[in-house]
Amino acid sequence: MSETKQPSFYKQLNDTGYFCTEEFADVVENALHKKPMSITMLRGKAGTGKSYLPEKIAEVLKCNIYVKQAFKDYEWDDFVQKYVPDETTTSGFSARDCEVLLAIKESKDKRVVLLLDEWDKTQHSADGMFLEFLQSGRISVAGTEYKANLDNLIIFFTGNDDRTFSEPFIRRMKFIEVEHMPPSLILQILNSKYKGNKEAEKMFNAVINLYNASIIGDMDKPATVQELMDVINDWVRYKSIGKNPRWEELIYTNVTKGRRNHTELQNALAKIKNGEIDSDSEFSKSLDIGFFDKEADVEADKIANGFGSMPRMMDKLNINIEYGAKDAVVGDENNVYAEYKRDEAVYTNAYEESIDNEEDINQPHFISWYTVRNSSIERSKAYELREIIEEEKKFLRLRNSEGTLVFVEDSASKSDVGDFLELTENTAYIRKATNNEIIFRVTLGHSKNHQNNVEYNARWTKGSGCEFIVPTNALDMFRETIRTIGWYVDGKDRLRLDNICIDLEGNHLDTRRYINVRKLGNSKKILDVVVSGEMRTNDELSYHSLIYKSVDVKVKETKRTTTYELGWATVRSWHLKDRPNYKNHVVIKSAPASHINIQLHLMFIQKKLGCNSIPLFVNMNKDLYLKMPTLAEGGKWKVGKSTRLLQDTSNKNLNIYCVNTFANTTFIAMLKPSMDNITELIDWRNHMLFTRKKMEEVNV
Repeated sequence: MSETKQPSFYKQLNDTGYFCTEEFADVVENALHKKPMSITMLRGKAGTGKSYLPEKIAEVLKCNIYVKQAFKDYEWDDFVQKYVPDETTTSGFSARDCEVLLAIKESKDKRVVLLLDEWDKTQHSADGMFLEFLQSGRISVAGTEYKANLDNLIIFFTGNDDRTFSEPFIRRMKFIEVEHMPPSLILQILNSKYKGNKEAEKMFNAVINLYNASIIGDMDKPATVQELMDVINDWVRYKSIGKNPRWEELIYTNVTKGRRNHTELQNALAKIKNGEIDSDSEFSKSLDIGFFDKEADVEADKIANGFGSMPRMMDKLNINIEYGAKDAVVGDENNVYAEYKRDEAVYTNAYEESIDNEEDINQPHFISWYTVRNSSIERSKAYELREIIEEEKKFLRLRNSEGTLVFVEDSASKSDVGDFLELTENTAYIRKATNNEIIFRVTLGHSKNHQNNVEYNARWTKGSGCEFIVPTNALDMFRETIRTIGWYVDGKDRLRLDNICIDLEGNHLDTRRYINVRKLGNSKKILDVVVSGEMRTNDELSYHSLIYKSVDVKVKETKRTTTYELGWATVRSWHLKDRPNYKNHVVIKSAPASHINIQLHLMFIQKKLGCNSIPLFVNMNKDLYLKMPTLAEGGKWKVGKSTRLLQDTSNKNLNIYCVNTFANTTFIAMLKPSMDNITELIDWRNHMLFTRKKMEEVNV
């Protein structure tokens, strides 16, 4: 009796509904045989089927799959074992095995697939957490060691391009790039699904073209095979009942499913038609362009794209990497902190900054901090480092321009540079180092001459912080590094001040906010802070009329801003027509006069700050704090959940905290919501400044 031949892995995958080429199936099958353990990173754009592939592999292997969605602020327990509420236990909690531990246990007796999805969403430190497990299959949970059967455990990671992975992490696995299916394969699938259906076959050219455009266009994800089949099925059904289907409606309903995606698809079709897409690409081959009822108009002009090398910027900033040279001095007589090849994207950014600052433009060549020349645009002011996170949209536009930008963070310490180098493991290189200056480079390339590398340079100087020299082609990498290192609050959490106050009052100040705190404490004014108003209701409606009518307040309004002069404080708000304020600038200059309506003023300022209290900050060198004779003026300090965070329990009216960040200490005092004695808060800050000055004189 002859033995039944096992179908090929390629055929098994396709039979489950995962369509791919035979070559790709061979690569995947080979990865499953990796020793001592099968570990694979599936990398590719959204919509390529990265997460779908492990599910279908588990189906082919007839085994279970455990899927864990990765996220930014994960903890090791989230993957291994967590304590959850349980009323049946004495403690009220019980341990629940999570996906990694479940897969390890199941691998003892049978094959199992573990999928850690969207791993690029985690922070860089997550890679290090998994190194031991990926090497040996061992983990320790609550003192008990668990070891996987390496022959049975198959691990998949998936990722887009949100961040790079550490070198030790990627060494432990195979990398597979998951590409979009070529149109020829799509056509092959359609032929097999609709064999003999003449009405459906009439639509093949159109849906292939639809698929091509969805790949080329800037849609959230390209059209899937199922969505293309839905379009064909709807078309055939309409025809069968004697109705004439509208392509526009079918595509919107089944594929684009939103106005933005629909517009992007139309734009891509127009580019194909106009010959703007590289004709060598299989995705650009147009079979029938005119199946939309209405085509969108698209400008054919292209903006030059380059690598943004601009080597002159290092010279402009007087940065010398020669070991025998004298230490460089921060500053530049030419005051050029960004240099771009002249194009419309950079000019648009310049114009928007001038609008934001309510500047008049008398000459088109001089806009805000920008000077427009024949072939270049220069910026005379450096970007603040926080902007790469808090004003991300501004830099997204610059990615397709050629140029180099300078970012500065004057509060960055030598210890911060150490943290930076640690988090950019194996991609950061020190070029020069002294006690007063550190020059380093971060790269994604491996070219010895650096000509094709994506990289940026940085310099830290004592007393002046850190400056980063970033070409536009490295902006995405740079932003991800800054996001990973966590110096600034990210995403919807951009209202820095209220979150800092909440963390302080809860005795768990997030490490992400340490540099924010320190920066606030460096202000020469009593308080000088800009907070985002995004995602907030329009505070103008509740307080504007009251403060406007107050005799001790002067209000100046323009189309873009409203400025409130309170005498002792100034508040400026930026807004758009019929929309909430998107930015507030609050400055406290002195103690308030006794005759003013202090309660109204305080309520107004608290609203603009987004806080239930008014915080003041004082930053100093940690050595000064430790040398204070009475340890911060005799406060009774209570240690919080972190040893870096102390609370003074000696003052009943003020919430006073001490935050230690390596080389720095920041004191924070917050006025309780029920108090209106702002003078006491200001007196406290002035006293701390006086103490700091005296300590500095002693240590000199």
